[in-house]
Amino acid sequence: MKNGNFTASLGSRQNPGFLPLAERLQQIHPGENPFQAGNTALPENSPVFFGRAALLHRFQLTLCNDNPGHINLVGDPRIGKSSLLNQLKAVLAAEENLISICCNAQGLNRASQERFFTDLGEAVAEALSEQLAVPPADFDQLQSSVRRWAKSCGFVLLLDEFEVLADNPVFDVTFFNNLRSLGDNPENRFGFFIVSHEHIRTLCHTEAIHGSRFWNIFASWTLGLLEQAAASQLVERPLQHAGLALAATPEQLLNRYGCHPFLLQCALHEHTFAAQHGLAPDIRHLHRNLHNIMEDIWRRRNEKEVARLFEVIAEKAIPDDEITQNLEDRGLLVEGKLVCTDFAKALPEKFLPKKKSVDAYLQEIKKDPEKALNSAEVWLKYLDQIEKAVSFVGKMRKTFYQDDSPINE
Repeated sequence: MKNGNFTASLGSRQNPGFLPLAERLQQIHPGENPFQAGNTALPENSPVFFGRAALLHRFQLTLCNDNPGHINLVGDPRIGKSSLLNQLKAVLAAEENLISICCNAQGLNRASQERFFTDLGEAVAEALSEQLAVPPADFDQLQSSVRRWAKSCGFVLLLDEFEVLADNPVFDVTFFNNLRSLGDNPENRFGFFIVSHEHIRTLCHTEAIHGSRFWNIFASWTLGLLEQAAASQLVERPLQHAGLALAATPEQLLNRYGCHPFLLQCALHEHTFAAQHGLAPDIRHLHRNLHNIMEDIWRRRNEKEVARLFEVIAEKAIPDDEITQNLEDRGLLVEGKLVCTDFAKALPEKFLPKKKSVDAYLQEIKKDPEKALNSAEVWLKYLDQIEKAVSFVGKMRKTFYQDDSPINE
């Protein structure tokens, strides 16, 4: 049931749950292009969702018990976080007497704390086919209802795009401490599954919120590349069910795009579209779109990460330290090499000192990565100042325009 920006549903063993791969592949019709291009996450039980099975099972074990745990799924944009979240929804839908509450924080930017707790409570009540005489108006009233409901069911709140919530001044330290209370008390049987680009503790908009105890109840998992076997299946098995053959071989696609799920999906969609209609793949258009995605990944790197990536481009020996491990976990490095051959050429234009071409700057990096980084430091500091200014203006706008409008407005 949907209320405001929340959708709640009561799990049942009668629901199919997350289907085995063989059953999901049966959804593909002959001649159909099963691959997905663009920014939309893969839906529940998508026939082109591959890998991640062990992670889904681990999440299920953590969330589906009388005292559910709390998970923070971290990863760069387009790595598949929302697609994984959708498959988890299917998993939880088959759990008897478990209420899954889904919310995308993008819709919460004008919400008051009271609206958050009211809409959450009403969504749960609708999922239980219960008519509330008085909807919960604050946290205490919501928790009172949750404890009554918890005698017969458990809860998991799946919250996507958490950055929006953490960056909103309306949601203060009291709000996050209340969420901590909701999840930390076994009597509530309430778990959290939060999706974000960075660890949730680093996203707080004030030092006071940073000190909230909400963050330390979470286990954090970073989502990276597909395993090689899963990536190989992705480029082969859906096409077999569709009865289509591509001009490019699986090996060529994997060599070009690596095991990155979004890059592979986009490339496979374009090549399959061409095969369907007897056309040559529009590689230039494809790479222009993928270039923008990889450019965004570069912009999200801090100075230490940029320095490490420059060392990789220069084919230097790199240490197996926290910086390298983080880049590997996020899917930017694979065995000391960049995720794919095109990633180095996706350096943002403003990153280039003195308006040099990408190729010229890459040659500088290969000769002396430290010197090349130093020549870009002015840009890095400028970008940092711009980002802080934009963030500050955004917060002021949110505060100025804040009202008690419904969450879904």
